[in-house]
Amino acid sequence: MLVAEKTILHVIEQRNTLREYNRKDILMKRSLSQICGVFALLALVVAPLSAEVKTGDQAPDFALAGSDGKVHKLSDYKGKAVIVAWFPKAFTGG
Repeated sequence: MLVAEKTILHVIEQRNTLREYNRKDILMKRSLSQICGVFALLALVVAPLSAEVKTGDQAPDFALAGSDGKVHKLSDYKGKAVIVAWFPKAFTGG
């Protein structure tokens, strides 16, 4: 094998290694971001809901991060019917 061929193979191997490191780094950052988001959500929701809410009571104001990246507050929807649904994204990208 010629020196040039060895050099090209070495460069390709290094590129593939860097791609793998970048992929793992992106996954780790995404996971960390989602975990931080869950803790922030818990801090926003749990503290105001510490008082018991009974059937017929007006819901206390709260804010939640939407899948669209915006923060939605209940007070923004005053006078409208609101359904709050939550489900885990299971670390998916979409």
